[in-house]
Amino acid sequence: MENIEEKVVTKAAPKRVWQAWSDMYHWKQAKGTKGYMSGYAGKKVAFKIINVKKNEEFTTEWKSFLVKMKFIYQVKPINNKGSTISCRVRFGGMFGWLTRLFLKKKIKNNLSKSLNQFAEQLNAFQKHKRMKMF
Repeated sequence: MENIEEKVVTKAAPKRVWQAWSDMYHWKQAKGTKGYMSGYAGKKVAFKIINVKKNEEFTTEWKSFLVKMKFIYQVKPINNKGSTISCRVRFGGMFGWLTRLFLKKKIKNNLSKSLNQFAEQLNAFQKHKRMKMF
């Protein structure tokens, strides 16, 4: 099944991106950590971290009745000149394909907006050496 994926480039080093993610999610950087994020229309969405490769990638999973969504976040260095940040979304479960069909465009737009905003904040930090995260 086709994934939904968005990428963005930032001037921040991968370790700084990782630290910003850690601050944003308030996590212990460990597989099995659970938490909540503000979802669409301000609703809280429960997630679980199911995979962590420190300073490289992590995967969160969201489950609902007969639908499972995995968000794979990655950061890769660009020749000591910053990072590429990506988020890939995979759908599973009995109605995962149907959910993807109806929400693909909305998810792609939201991913693009949120990754661009995140990169802008990281770039501002690089420029001013201070940053207020979320």
